[in-house]
Amino acid sequence: MQVHGTKILDAASAPLFPCRPEADGVFLSTVGIDVRLRFADCFPVVLSGGGPCLWILGLHCGFKGTVLGIVEKAFSFLRAKGLGPENVERAWIGPGIGPCCFDRRRDDSWTQKGLACFGSDRVFPGSETVRFDIGGHLFQSLLRFGLDENRVFLAPWCTSCHRDLFCSFRRGDRDERMDLLFHLQGGESTFLRDR
Repeated sequence: MQVHGTKILDAASAPLFPCRPEADGVFLSTVGIDVRLRFADCFPVVLSGGGPCLWILGLHCGFKGTVLGIVEKAFSFLRAKGLGPENVERAWIGPGIGPCCFDRRRDDSWTQKGLACFGSDRVFPGSETVRFDIGGHLFQSLLRFGLDENRVFLAPWCTSCHRDLFCSFRRGDRDERMDLLFHLQGGESTFLRDR
């Protein structure tokens, strides 16, 4: 279960269904395990690659997890597995809430943390609120770790603007979520995002 933090589980040693361990990332390097993460405005981020083995790392990146450094934590996790940015063959940042629809009160403590974390080109201050470009910040974070921008895909859709396509917590979807499903199959990695 996602908690808007930075904890990452290894699917090979994590509790299996029906348990719901709290984490915002799952690393998979074992065939035969299906992983599911759920979203409604937060960004799904998927890294996949090779090295000593095929692997997929799925992340649930909301504002708080992004401010707390979930991308940085992901690369620390990969380093502990003997993997580095050179082992990332593809990165995918799926649809999430855009800066057009995601704002926070200026006087909120998390807003202040976000202002200290996000680049000035990813922050749009107003008189009482601040808008944040979470997807753009995630993209820049991946590039800072040395990923080639031609191997990083950023979905162009805002979940709040496109409710006909996506679930959006901010637009009232309190119970509906989108699922990101991924697994390793016969020597290749696959992931699928479905509503």
